[in-house]
Amino acid sequence: MDRHRPRIRLTLLGVKVHVPSGATTEKDNDRCIDMLKGFASEGKIDFIREVATERTRAIVMLRNMHTGKGLVVSPEDAWELIPAWRDFLVKQQELRRRDKRNRKAGLKDRTTKKMDQAFNHFVRVMDLKNPTLKEAIDVMEAYKEHSEASEWNHLRDYLSSFIGKVCAGRKHSPLWHAIRAIEGRPTRWRAKHPCTGDESRVIAEQLFRGRHPVAGWMWWSLDVTGMRPIEYWDGDRAKPGTANFSVPGPDVVLPWEPVYATHLHIRGEKRDASDRKIPRLYPEIEIVRPALTLNLFRACVNEAVAALMQEGKLAEPRVTLYDTRRTFHKIARDAKLTEPNYDHYTAHMPNTPGEKYPARVPPPEEIAADAKAMRKIFGPPPKAARANIRVVSA
Repeated sequence: MDRHRPRIRLTLLGVKVHVPSGATTEKDNDRCIDMLKGFASEGKIDFIREVATERTRAIVMLRNMHTGKGLVVSPEDAWELIPAWRDFLVKQQELRRRDKRNRKAGLKDRTTKKMDQAFNHFVRVMDLKNPTLKEAIDVMEAYKEHSEASEWNHLRDYLSSFIGKVCAGRKHSPLWHAIRAIEGRPTRWRAKHPCTGDESRVIAEQLFRGRHPVAGWMWWSLDVTGMRPIEYWDGDRAKPGTANFSVPGPDVVLPWEPVYATHLHIRGEKRDASDRKIPRLYPEIEIVRPALTLNLFRACVNEAVAALMQEGKLAEPRVTLYDTRRTFHKIARDAKLTEPNYDHYTAHMPNTPGEKYPARVPPPEEIAADAKAMRKIFGPPPKAARANIRVVSA
């Protein structure tokens, strides 16, 4: 019966496809041929083999593509994983560079680097020479013994994303189901501890008494600005896809410089809203440049917090470096700022203008009023800062 129906007669990527398409008209048959040629141009040999071996009819694939059901690929016919993974990351980077404003387009260079590092560690530890995707999934359970819980969970998510984007299968792909069927590993929940003004001052004063007193200035600078660490250290300055949290040289202009008397203009890059202006709560005190590396500063903070907890001056949960940003959020919320201004200062403004309200930068008079309100909640600066105030010109 099949001999009277439209057939496909092609050789694509070295695979001979001489099979019935399953279509009932020549027009649908031509559409199936165009679909397979598209797979060939994208290097998706697994889909071509799926049709060539008659596991799936071309017309079924075509209909699934148009109905959003995705494409199903047999696990036993999976392609070689390593070259496909490399190609996947490169294409994701290209998509991101082509449309930077679309957060759903591709992946950031920093994200693809993390994905590649996790994948390379997995392949090296499990001694996988040239695995197929199915072989990699089969050893995921054994890899649990060689990795931290968070690392393993990340790799599982990375491979799931890879299957969803490359196979176009998502939840309809047996490979996707195979990896999601492996139970994730429990991780330690990291409690959040936004500080009050009093707690922030206590920590800063403890840092002033520590081995690196400049850490107190850095802590206070992060507390009163709500900057992310990557913004404060300018972690993206080295080159795309890397993070550099070393001490910046004097010739490096940081994303928050210059500092103005009434506000800071932080040119963050995490999302569109990260480019923002925030109030200068203490214009008489300098916002210091990073004088310690991120790791050394974090160690100083951990030492200070541990000492204060031992003395009973701080309670659980343990304060961490990122809590400086949460502290700024808490102070801004307690100061009862307007919702648009709060979202602008904290870089949580809707990315689509008009989603909640039109995107806007607060005018100078509102920034000054918000600074006054937040300073009232925050209270006076730490004692060491008051004794040694660094005045900054406008």
